[in-house]
Amino acid sequence: MTIVVPLTPDLPTFRQWFPEFSTVDDPSIIQSLYVATLWIDPAMWSKKDYPMAVLYWAAHWAQLVQNQLATMEIAGTGSTDIFLRQIRIGERTLGFASRQGQKEVEAMAAPGESLLSQTIYGQLFIQLRARNIPSVMVV
Repeated sequence: MTIVVPLTPDLPTFRQWFPEFSTVDDPSIIQSLYVATLWIDPAMWSKKDYPMAVLYWAAHWAQLVQNQLATMEIAGTGSTDIFLRQIRIGERTLGFASRQGQKEVEAMAAPGESLLSQTIYGQLFIQLRARNIPSVMVV
């Protein structure tokens, strides 16, 4: 059985590849696919790998959104430590810091790479990208 991915992945293709997103509504998945096509330049990818890159990036984006929504539902807030460093109420001060694991990843990664490493789909995208877009080496 051969599975064919259309040149521009659509909602049914996404649903076929990622059934784990069955609870995510169609407009959210369509938005993720659209955002993926904004970030991924088809001229930089082989025609064979471009559709999968879009699917992986869209799944990555959808997973990040789902993680954020789950965090907000459980804790009542989003990832506060990423955006907010300190709160002062009267004489009391409460400070926030980034998670240690994130600091290590961010120190070694290019801008935006740390987000891609946060989901399995982002990691698969990075592996596929390495096959299509060679790293630049400065000597």
